[in-house]
Amino acid sequence: EDKISLNQTVGLLNLHMGHREKARNSFLASLELHKEFFPEDSLKIYPDIHFYLLSLSENDIDGLDAVSDILTGTPESSHHLASLAAYLLTVNYFDDVIYLLYSAKAQAENEMEQGRRWARLNYMMIMDSIISAERLMGNYENALKTIEEFQTYLKSGFSSASFYYISAEIQK
Repeated sequence: EDKISLNQTVGLLNLHMGHREKARNSFLASLELHKEFFPEDSLKIYPDIHFYLLSLSENDIDGLDAVSDILTGTPESSHHLASLAAYLLTVNYFDDVIYLLYSAKAQAENEMEQGRRWARLNYMMIMDSIISAERLMGNYENALKTIEEFQTYLKSGFSSASFYYISAEIQK
């Protein structure tokens, strides 16, 4: 688990610094460890899929093979719904993306109320994905509304420094 966490952290740092290939390699290493040691733990594997998909370049269709088999199961968590939506966004299939993301958001809100592990982080990933999807689809008013909703959430539970950092990241 420590090695998985380390790969995720290194991947996220590289992703934020713009080093997509290094990020992709870290997320792929983490994903392989998940598949080997925790194949049934969606709380571990789907955030990695989500991060991995974010690290792919627009033309990296071959990179999708690493996750397509995992996403074929029945969605049982907000992680799975969000990962499936990220996959659909990556392949430019927009028909069900918004529905999946709003379903994932509702599920994540329920998971936060239940105090489930990683629920807050997952909720933030989903909100960021909704903003990106709405912008990609040209729904700028919906994207702005989601940014405002997300900022309200962030103000309620994070320090001012964290709020300003995360707010800057979601408005890119």
